[in-house]
Order: sequence, then structure tokens, then C-alpha cells
Amino acid sequence: MSETENELQAPPGIWKQAFERSFASRPFVVALVIMVVTAFGMGAATSFMKLRFRKTPVELRQPLETLPQQLGKNWVQVSSDEPLPGEIEQTLGTKKYIFRDYVDKRIVGDPEIKDILDASGSEAKKRQIAITESRKPRGFIHLAVTYYTGMVDTVAHVPDRCYIADGYAPIDPEQKIWDLSDKEHPDGDKKLGARFINFEDATGISSRVNKNVGYFFQVNGEMESSPIAVRYRLQDLTRADVYYAKIELMSLWRNRNEAAKIMEDFLKDAMPEIRKCLPAREVAEEPGSTTQKVVQ
Repeated sequence: MSETENELQAPPGIWKQAFERSFASRPFVVALVIMVVTAFGMGAATSFMKLRFRKTPVELRQPLETLPQQLGKNWVQVSSDEPLPGEIEQTLGTKKYIFRDYVDKRIVGDPEIKDILDASGSEAKKRQIAITESRKPRGFIHLAVTYYTGMVDTVAHVPDRCYIADGYAPIDPEQKIWDLSDKEHPDGDKKLGARFINFEDATGISSRVNKNVGYFFQVNGEMESSPIAVRYRLQDLTRADVYYAKIELMSLWRNRNEAAKIMEDFLKDAMPEIRKCLPAREVAEEPGSTTQKVVQ
């Protein structure tokens, strides 16, 4: 054994003496007992109360891309479903999303719709959409559906923050209660709460226009309009199957109240189809699996 190793070697019996001194200390023994009791108590309480600290993913019933290109009699998709660039998708925090542009056939005529659909290439189609929307903004709705599951986190991507970061100022945010049932949709949602905000350009760039935005969530099978309420539901320790979907609408129509009514009209056709993609209210864990399966 080298001289250095000999110096580092503990004298015989030193660990025994250390343990004896520790257990002779009453504060040490009390602290140790409390730690042991707490550890067993937490385990017993978690088991008794069936608390779930680990959150498991919940499957969509159908991919969001299966949302029909035509909703009801009047709303037609004119954009193409495309993946976001990698860095933007990473910031979004999910790979399950759709961003679509729908037009109202009662306002945007068939020839104009055909011009958009016939545009060759993604950029050409986007330009044609922008040209047509600048003439008939009342006939357009921009839809975004993003889906998150298997985590407990803040609800980061909401218009209140994202539009401000993009140079817009929120004007008079309000709570809307939309009636989604009518003669053609007797089984639709009777009432749906949404957060509705008008965003005004704060940059002074003349080419930018104001935007009306409405959004809400389905979280664990229930509808919510508050990100705080969504986070509260995600942190429910009595269930492992947590998820939420954010449904967001945007209109460039300048009249705030009319824009809200356009969204309400669109959702009467859209929500029944969106619900077909989202999980049902009840889910059950498959034996031996780390994901949740919807109970049909």
C-alpha cells in the first residue's frame, strides 16, 4: 500500500464510533424517526387515496387531420395541412395539431374558392388566400387545434401572450357564451364559453391588420375557457389520464361583435367533428401499457 493510500485509510473502528455517537444524539434519532414515519406515511396515503403522480398519455380517437374539409353546408377548407418547421413545432410542444383556413361559401363564391384550390404550390395558395381574404374578410375563419397529453404543465401558448409577443395589444378581453345548437344541430353543445379578444397592431406597420380571436379548451373531457382552470384540472392527482386540446379561431373581420357571431356560426358545424377526434369523457388504462385507451 502506498504512503498516500495509507494516509487516506480510515482508522479501525471509526465508522462504528461515528454511528454510536449519532444514535446517542437524541435530535438525530428524533429526526430519523420522523423521516421514516413520513416516508411510510406518504406511501400509505398515496395508496389509500389512489393518488397518481405519474401522468400517462391519452390517445386521440381520430387524428386531427381527419377533420372534414367541408363542415356543414357552408364552410370549406381552402388551405393545405402542412407540418410546421422543426423549431416552431418544438416551441409549440406537440406534434398533434392542425392549422386551417375555412371559407364561408355564402360569402366567398365558387370561382374564388376554385382559384385558391387551383393555386400551384403552398406559397401560391397562401398568396391567393390573402388576396381573397383582403376583399372578403367576413368569409374567412382561421382554425387552430392543438393537443397535449401525458404531462402537467402551464398552458403556455395562448393568444393573450403569443399575440402580445408578436406586437399586438389586447383590447377589452371578454367572456363569450356561444349557443351552438339550432334547428340543424339539435344535439349540439347548448352553451360554450370562450375567451374573446380583439388585438390591435401596436407596431405601426401599415400592412398589419387587427385581429379578433376566440379560444377555449377541452380538458379531461370538460370544456373550459380559462388557462388557469385548465392547469388546475391537469394537476388533479386522482387521475393519471390527463389531456387538453386548445381550439382557437381568428377572424380579420373588423366588426368585433359580428366576428364573434361568425365564430359561433362556424363552431356549430365544427365542434361535432372536432369532438370525434378528441378523447371521450371516460378513459381506461390498458393492462401493461403506458398509454390510455378511450372507452367507446
